[in-house]
Amino acid sequence: LATPFQSTNNDVFDITTFLNCKPYLISKDNRIVTFVTQKILEPLDQKQMNMRILDVGSGDATVIAHVCYLLSSYVNHESHLKFRITVDCVEPCSYGIKLIRQMTKKVKDSGISMISRHSTIENFLINRTGNYNAIVCCHTLYHIKLPKWKSVIQGLMSALQQGGILILNLVSYKSDIYRIKDTIEKIPGFQKFPKMYKNYGYDYYAEDLEDVLTQLGNNLEEITILADISFPREDVYEAIKELHGGSGNSSILQFFAFMFRIRHDDLLAIGKNILLELLIKASEGITFKSIDKMFIFRMKKSR
Repeated sequence: LATPFQSTNNDVFDITTFLNCKPYLISKDNRIVTFVTQKILEPLDQKQMNMRILDVGSGDATVIAHVCYLLSSYVNHESHLKFRITVDCVEPCSYGIKLIRQMTKKVKDSGISMISRHSTIENFLINRTGNYNAIVCCHTLYHIKLPKWKSVIQGLMSALQQGGILILNLVSYKSDIYRIKDTIEKIPGFQKFPKMYKNYGYDYYAEDLEDVLTQLGNNLEEITILADISFPREDVYEAIKELHGGSGNSSILQFFAFMFRIRHDDLLAIGKNILLELLIKASEGITFKSIDKMFIFRMKKSR
């Protein structure tokens, strides 16, 4: 793996490996961007000139940047007025903050003010000033221990303006990738390999979030997002070659290691035959089904 860097809460997160996996997640990210944008637009007052958004666990800020581009383009086209968006991007990892600052320069001429906040979401919520029209928390809760979810979500809800919207998104356990994960975890000796929770987050799913939201007793809208993850043939052949003893660090196998929460080298050591079978199927054009669940909470407006 690439050299890790230190975050503010003393966890180690290897964002380089995540970015290497990202090409396979583009189709899913596009669907998430579309749904998030639609849901933010639904209650939007066309006369509204400014919007405050909180993005929780921004990573490299690609998803929220695309959401803001779409929001700004639509509102400016419909109203012919200058619509401005301010985004607080909360990210605990120092390298992630560097990437957000790069994105800030790219979007500044589009009426989008992106502010990097180097903090955990728990600390940010304690010290925040003002409330938000929209809060986006996509694929972030993996990095927060489950017992903290309820208080964090309550904190996010309390940070909404009247009429504001909170959007939570996690991958479902019913995705193909987790069925593959279950298969590999049943290999004899798998449990002896240490899982890299500090690198990749915890094994949580949308179904865990459903349980927490039920405890909160709020009436939320739920959307299922279906997407395909496909692998370019040349990348598949590179991975097959690596499994046969060739040198390299193929991005497909990095993707599997990322999803299984274990080291890349450990994955090679225990799952060679199963991985070969999966890769051969992938080389025949088979795609893996991805299932995400999105939960939407709206803060009621006072009468």
